[in-house]
Amino acid sequence: MNQLNGVTSKAEALVAMQSKDSRCVTLPNNMRNGIIQMKDGTAVRCYSLSLHTPHQLPPEMWERVLLPSALPPIEGRKNQCTKEILVDSITYGFIRDKRLEFVLGAKGDIKAVHMYPPDDNSDPNEYWSGLAQQFKAAKQKQLQAKHDDETSG
Repeated sequence: MNQLNGVTSKAEALVAMQSKDSRCVTLPNNMRNGIIQMKDGTAVRCYSLSLHTPHQLPPEMWERVLLPSALPPIEGRKNQCTKEILVDSITYGFIRDKRLEFVLGAKGDIKAVHMYPPDDNSDPNEYWSGLAQQFKAAKQKQLQAKHDDETSG
């Protein structure tokens, strides 16, 4: 029963974060309270579609992303960076070259990202369908390569 309640509350939270813009896809931040403290002591927010803690990937697997405008300060942190975030390399590959809008919580945490097609002139349904086909083809290629490796050895 607790698991069902957890799933229900996550579903309700996702619905609450949805944009009214039909061109938009909402991507939740699975590392909502994730903050990495850099070697110089600076606190930087994290965004990930799949990871729950920053320590699941080594430092070289994170991308520093410069933001067009600063985020609000992180509550309770003195030395912090509000002009960039850290994004894991898998998520970065998915969101790069897209128009993004952050959905922030009351404490300045990144709850989700609204992702839009690269321009307003394209048909969003066509764009998202094409992107889904690209991911599907890449996954098939990866599976085929893995199968080929297993059968050739």
